Amino acid sequence: MTAIEASEERWNFVERPDWAWAVTSRDLAAAAVHRWFYFPHSFAPALVTDLLADAATPKGALLLDPFVGAGTAMVAAEAHSMAAIGCDISPLAVYATRVKCSRIEADELREAARRVERNASRRTVARLYVFDALVHRAFPEPTLSALEKLRASINGADIDTSLREALMLALLAVLPRFSRLVRKGGWLSEVPAAAGPEDVHAIWRSMVESIAEDASKRKWSGMALPRVVLADTRRLPWQSNQVDAVITSPPYPNRHDYTRVFGVELAFGFLDGEAIKALRYQSMHSHPEAKPSRPAAKGYEEPSLLTAAIDTITPQLTDARTRGAVPALLHGYFRDLYHALVEVRRVLKPGGWAALVVGNARYTGTAIPTDTLTAEIAEQAGLRCSAITVARRRGNSAQQMARHGREAQRESVVQLTKPW
Repeated sequence: MTAIEASEERWNFVERPDWAWAVTSRDLAAAAVHRWFYFPHSFAPALVTDLLADAATPKGALLLDPFVGAGTAMVAAEAHSMAAIGCDISPLAVYATRVKCSRIEADELREAARRVERNASRRTVARLYVFDALVHRAFPEPTLSALEKLRASINGADIDTSLREALMLALLAVLPRFSRLVRKGGWLSEVPAAAGPEDVHAIWRSMVESIAEDASKRKWSGMALPRVVLADTRRLPWQSNQVDAVITSPPYPNRHDYTRVFGVELAFGFLDGEAIKALRYQSMHSHPEAKPSRPAAKGYEEPSLLTAAIDTITPQLTDARTRGAVPALLHGYFRDLYHALVEVRRVLKPGGWAALVVGNARYTGTAIPTDTLTAEIAEQAGLRCSAITVARRRGNSAQQMARHGREAQRESVVQLTKPW
């Protein structure tokens, strides 16, 4: 019996193949409200629905998502008559979630869009804002000029904040259509732009119409609007013992750096190059460039299985840079996860529960069982693992499979409770 197999005997594994697509973003592109903006490794609202039903969570309970992404859990929770709060370290994530959790009047949004479009068409100044170099790499100059005029008209419009933010989110959502830098896995690849400056208004207007259409059909539960704030999960800004449930998905330890993958959107709408770099350094240690400032890890002891895996991986890393970066990533990721789980335990009410969507990883052919490691670390943090529900088994990166063969890795929901 391997060390991993011995470790797995500790936990209650449950198979839920019906969740295979619920732990992915596959259906978000067509889902009302969720389609406005989403991240590629999001889970689906159906997962939230199932988790709330399985736990018999009452109406009016308070749900927290401390890695809010684009707000899937919060939107789904409100639709089920739950109060919801969330946070994220990325201003892009917080912005997208705030718009999705706002009451938007469809006809007012359409009228505001018409006013903004008229003003943008009249603008003659080609450059009103100093963009980061990444933005200039992404957009040809005529396209950037058209996008910038629309951006400036949105920001300068005398309209309600909720309308302004919805119009800006529509612009952020369509940026990839005009960009020479497009997301491909965990990287940005350079390609010819799919659309040009003559298409800016029409494509943006179509996205605005999608938001207006969804807003016109949306039914609110009567609960207070979900609230999202900019905050670090390792230091949650809420008081202890107030949350009934947590549904979230931390970044996977797969080297994907979302400050790079969504760097164009961050640079276009929120941060300059130095601020993006600072965000990259402080983000969860799921990628090699993170080097976050953390609280002291009192009570944390690195799982022996993780230490052994890192010791196996390290000698096989032939590149000097990765030999230092990958072990640091794996040590740091689970330390960060411990901090997040300590905070989850603190804010949960006694008897409250949490569900974390996590993905196992593989480096130099060695498996990193993120789900069982999360369960072990959660128990160090004072939580109990009631089950590890396996949703699907997915392939490795093409590079890993070419060198070490295909070995499917679990994508699971780690289900936890806070003792009474």
